[in-house]
Amino acid sequence: MAGAVSLGNPYLPVVCGDAAKQNLRRINVTFFNDGSATATFTVNVWPVGGAPTPVVTQSYEVVAKSIAQVNGLEVPLPTVPDPQYMGADGVQVWVNVTADQPFLAYVSTIFDDPQPGALPFQVYPARLTN
Repeated sequence: MAGAVSLGNPYLPVVCGDAAKQNLRRINVTFFNDGSATATFTVNVWPVGGAPTPVVTQSYEVVAKSIAQVNGLEVPLPTVPDPQYMGADGVQVWVNVTADQPFLAYVSTIFDDPQPGALPFQVYPARLTN
């Protein structure tokens, strides 16, 4: 599980063209299949405040001993602020990655217009969960 992954704050009004304060981000998920057979990876995305079911569930196949990356994982957001999604850093989600082979994975976010001096990406290493 990786998170809380920040997606920026799409609900922040843009004043005088300052979209950088929204810091809207794309989610990328990188997988390494360390197994001896093709792995099926499942990605579930949950609002940081919790929900009875994930808001995104996607599956991907990765051949043995190889790396794959999903760029721009689509996460639907409510059109108005929802407390389930709001964290300390704007909209936040948890990303859970599972696989049927030994694996490594991490989540990263990329944004086009960072604040001056800020890096245009952030990496979220996975944590083990049971």
